[in-house]
Amino acid sequence: MQPNLFIVGAPKCGTSSLHYWLSGHSQVFMSPVKEPNFFCTDYAGIGPIRDLPSYLNLFRHAESHQKYLGEASVNYMSSHVAIGQIHDFNPSARLIAIVRNPVDIVYAYHTQVIRGPLEDELDFEAAWSLGQARASGHSIPKHCVEPALLNYQAIGQIGRQLQRALSIFPREQIKIVLFEDLAKDPQQAYAEVLDFLELQPDGSCNYRKVNENVQFKWEWARRIVASPLVHRLRGRGITNTGLLRPLWWLAAAKQARPPLRPEFRAELVEVFRPDVELLAAMIKRDLSHWSRSPMQKGVAQSVTARRSVTNTHHAGKSI
Repeated sequence: MQPNLFIVGAPKCGTSSLHYWLSGHSQVFMSPVKEPNFFCTDYAGIGPIRDLPSYLNLFRHAESHQKYLGEASVNYMSSHVAIGQIHDFNPSARLIAIVRNPVDIVYAYHTQVIRGPLEDELDFEAAWSLGQARASGHSIPKHCVEPALLNYQAIGQIGRQLQRALSIFPREQIKIVLFEDLAKDPQQAYAEVLDFLELQPDGSCNYRKVNENVQFKWEWARRIVASPLVHRLRGRGITNTGLLRPLWWLAAAKQARPPLRPEFRAELVEVFRPDVELLAAMIKRDLSHWSRSPMQKGVAQSVTARRSVTNTHHAGKSI
């Protein structure tokens, strides 16, 4: 039996949590290495697994009764070749794509990549502004192994990415999950995933969140965690071991991201608006709330408040 279940993305959409939940199911074996990136052959140097025997070796401990052998690599969605290569490898495979407001994806993705050697610009707005320069080969961080993964606009174009996937795999072989549904009711979202996989719940899932956002208290600690050596160890599944575990415990804290500057968020909303509309049409879901900027929301709330005051005033006169 060969791998037949792929969580293909998108980044910062709950893929780590779903990987963890599925790994506990008796009928599913999930690769102990998350993000093997084996099928991302257009992204040079990002995957720890380069050859087929090594890739298949990730699944050597799967048991014969298990229905699915799976893995999760969020770069498969943005890769131009990965989904096609997965189809060539196993055309009957099942894919799971988790999607989210692209503005939130790219912001969260930036906080992720600054914990590795890809990105050295700590301010997301500044990193976004480097897009054109980096596309021309300038301002690339010294240890960045794949500059394409710093193209935040391309990373966030989940509508185009899903359209490409649906041109390769039949719709019935791709489960599309909205991150907001996963966050609001993880039990229901997981039940729908199991239904897609034609599996019964076995009571193993505790719905624990995995890979939540963290901020480092000290820059030197972030630099250690972001070093190429630690990145290579992480790619081999050797994470938070030895000195890294106490370092992470002392220096990292779960923390919400500060809100983007309203004008900048409004700019991103307009950049991704066509892609959001494409996605909404494909999944037949109203995503108009993704395309409202904070300033538009503020205007709408102000109008609603004024209407409420006016209605109250008129009602008072009629009494």
